[in-house]
Amino acid sequence: MTRFKGLLSITFIASAALCFFWFGAVSQPGPFRRVVFVTIDTLRADHLQSYGYPRPTSPFLAELADKGYLFTNAYSASSHTAPSHASMFTGVFPFQHGVLSNGQLLSPEVFTVAKAFKDRGYLTAEFSSVSFMENLFGFDVLGHKVGAKDRPSSKKKRGKRKRFYRPADRQVNLVKNWLRRISSSDNFFLWLHFYDVHQWDEKSKMAPEYAAKFAASHQDELLEFLKERHGLPAQVAADRERVLRMVNNYDGLLLFVDEQLRRLYRFMDEAGLNREALWIITSDHGEGLGNHNYDGHGEKIYKEQLHVPLIIHRPGGQEHKVFHELVRTVDLFPTLVSLSGYSLPEVKDPAIQGVSLHKLIESPTRNAWPVVYSFAQRRPKGFESYRRDWEDGDHYALQDRNFKYIFHSESEDEFFDINKDPFELNNLIGTEHASHSAEMLAKLKEVLQLPRVDGGFQSPSLSTETLKELQALGYL
Repeated sequence: MTRFKGLLSITFIASAALCFFWFGAVSQPGPFRRVVFVTIDTLRADHLQSYGYPRPTSPFLAELADKGYLFTNAYSASSHTAPSHASMFTGVFPFQHGVLSNGQLLSPEVFTVAKAFKDRGYLTAEFSSVSFMENLFGFDVLGHKVGAKDRPSSKKKRGKRKRFYRPADRQVNLVKNWLRRISSSDNFFLWLHFYDVHQWDEKSKMAPEYAAKFAASHQDELLEFLKERHGLPAQVAADRERVLRMVNNYDGLLLFVDEQLRRLYRFMDEAGLNREALWIITSDHGEGLGNHNYDGHGEKIYKEQLHVPLIIHRPGGQEHKVFHELVRTVDLFPTLVSLSGYSLPEVKDPAIQGVSLHKLIESPTRNAWPVVYSFAQRRPKGFESYRRDWEDGDHYALQDRNFKYIFHSESEDEFFDINKDPFELNNLIGTEHASHSAEMLAKLKEVLQLPRVDGGFQSPSLSTETLKELQALGYL
């Protein structure tokens, strides 16, 4: 029986941002004319070099971070693709905007970052690598619809599902073609989505080649690192070959995406499009990879599912800062608008919950950063009753810098001291931390009282093609 459905009242702060530049090597003041927003689906922060990973999985992203702003403590609002992206683009939590599962539509009542930039005269273009997120967030230009040649039949061949997404090299080719067609004087907001890392369990044309770069050496050292630094359970690590195949494929596909991003960046440099440009790189959620005895995502909301990378980079800039404050993907909408030199419009029902990172970036002491809590929720079990191991009911998480509370409507809640237990393994519910856990639960109940979209989301009847795609991608 569901105990409650509702969420925390985090004060909405949207400061009127002046036109400004905050990187050292900037020659002229004024708003960013070109914004490149990159989401690398299913990317755990702790598999990037900039976040302490020992393998060279992301040399280009490391270069961007070394000449930009790196946020080490960024958390997603969901461990599922469409809900998480919807929160990034609306600045509100999933239960507020109503997109709780892939295949659902965002209500037209919800104000999005695409609408904000369109209102300021920007071209807005999306390049989603999966069709279930096409036309979801109000972008003007659909770069190129994921079509038949990108989405082969979902029938199994030799026991493996065929690819049902557009790979990173094709994504970059499409973006380059679009950039060639627009005027050099056009302001644009470009969202580029990569899905390759999500498909680490599928043999693709890229995975064997890139995975081989990591499979040749230091395998035992990697396993020890994963146990000591990532909290991989010993019983999972004992299945050595399975873990190594999983992680080598995952890291190899990340390297492939990293190289394709470098290719796009060089193209924009050579075309003069990186002048007055802003790059933001993040992810919608992480991946289990064996943590908590779970390989995938969507079902759980532990750290490995929610901790995502966040890099903000200004081409030509030299200033490097690392921020350890707690930030959230719902903070990206107001940040994108603010860093482009504009004031955020007043939005109601629901009001934007995110806070512009401008406040953190510009604060000399960082004491003014108001974000105290990060909230997340699990996708519903829904019609996917075939997932018999999925626990029924609602799961919500609330964390601050010291503790994390996970609410389970159908089973015992969880409470972790994340400073002493960063891998979230030792449940402290019912221990001497009762007062702390009660306080966190009370805050969680406050969050669940925040306004939601009137009438909820639009839930379409899923087409046969969409059902095939979701099945091929492992969701069904």
